[in-house]
Amino acid sequence: MKLAVIFPGIGYHTDKPLLYYAKKWFRENRYQIREIFYTGFPKDVKGNDKKMEQAFYLAKEQTGKALADIDFGGYEKTVFVSKSIGTAVAADYDREHGVNAEHIYFTPVPQTFLFVREKSGMVFHGLDDPWCDAQIVYENCRRYGLERRTFPKANHSLETGNTFEDMKILQAVLECLREREMEELYRLIGLQPEIVRGLEETGMETEAEKQELQLARLLDRDTVRNAYEELKKQLENDPDNLKMLYCQLECARRVALKYEERDIPKKIFADTMKCFTRYIQECGEKNGRMYFDRGWWTYRQISMSLFRIGALEYEMVDFEGEKVISVHIPSDADMGKESVDESFSQAEKFFERYFGDYKFTKYICDSWLLAPALRQFLSDGSNILSFQNRFRILREKPANREFISWLFQAPETARTEDLPEHTRLQKSVKKLLLDGGNVGAAIGVMEVRSGEHE
Repeated sequence: MKLAVIFPGIGYHTDKPLLYYAKKWFRENRYQIREIFYTGFPKDVKGNDKKMEQAFYLAKEQTGKALADIDFGGYEKTVFVSKSIGTAVAADYDREHGVNAEHIYFTPVPQTFLFVREKSGMVFHGLDDPWCDAQIVYENCRRYGLERRTFPKANHSLETGNTFEDMKILQAVLECLREREMEELYRLIGLQPEIVRGLEETGMETEAEKQELQLARLLDRDTVRNAYEELKKQLENDPDNLKMLYCQLECARRVALKYEERDIPKKIFADTMKCFTRYIQECGEKNGRMYFDRGWWTYRQISMSLFRIGALEYEMVDFEGEKVISVHIPSDADMGKESVDESFSQAEKFFERYFGDYKFTKYICDSWLLAPALRQFLSDGSNILSFQNRFRILREKPANREFISWLFQAPETARTEDLPEHTRLQKSVKKLLLDGGNVGAAIGVMEVRSGEHE
């Protein structure tokens, strides 16, 4: 559970645009909301240091009482959203109580910077704000490592007097809130810094709204395939597919809320979405540079069709007119017998608990690891052989060459003579290829151990 605490300004509560939409945004993103209400402020505080001090201590006292019952340690994340004098109160409360909250400082006052914690959040400031000089904001943001977003001609309410400009400011504020959540996702999945920089350069944080229809369809298993194809057509000048990556990661951010609704553990979400990082790394190893080449696959993860549970991935699919679970083997999977056993065991419990209406009796696997041609190169204690023995082969695919990219981390078009020979299996398979043979792939089936998932 995440918590957003709203610290209002003097006469500026959640009925006013900045805090109204901030509250709405955090609520939509499944934050528990706690609002603070102040009373008894003196009049004519602006420009009067004595009255400002009086108002601060009054707000501080009321805040202490309002938050006395909160166990901040019970929340995975806490955000303090504050406005004007509320920014000083929020920063002071955080410092005194060690909450270590993330802060959104809307139009701070000079006194705020007496209490702020280094690198604690983001400041939004209007350059025509009469309550706090822009130079004070600039110098203190640099001093304390605070992110800063400024708006020309905007006042203490981040308004300019021009309705359309004010709406643009509100939109920019909300985009900043979304980007902070995106950055948290990037950290969670360990996205490569080089790719993060590339995403920032695409400008998709402002363009994503134009694709809203397709983004919504990407979250639905019934429409995700068509949505991906349509989105691919609409995203122009995207040679490294970073616009597509941004759109899919935005969907990953949104689908995290669906995980929370079902109470699916965050670890499963993180492990599932780390596919993006893994695929980009594999692309770099195979092609000499990193870009996003798996958009045609990762829409399964963002539509909650596929989940990583332990060593393996599991996808809900229809196979020959029957609902089954398709098993996929990530490149970093621990294929030891105990690890695979545990993964299957946890998968059955997972679908039983979170997708109880999805009835299946079989697992299928379509992989080069099931190819019968591999068996000649595998010892009795081989993890690959142990995995093969779990499945009954339905049909072979002798001409398939996908194994080249997985086994050799090379393009399927690579010359056989150039394939690496770092492992015994690579050496054996390369010799097979040079002799005119092939590994291929196979489709296998395994019955659910408990009989039927129901």
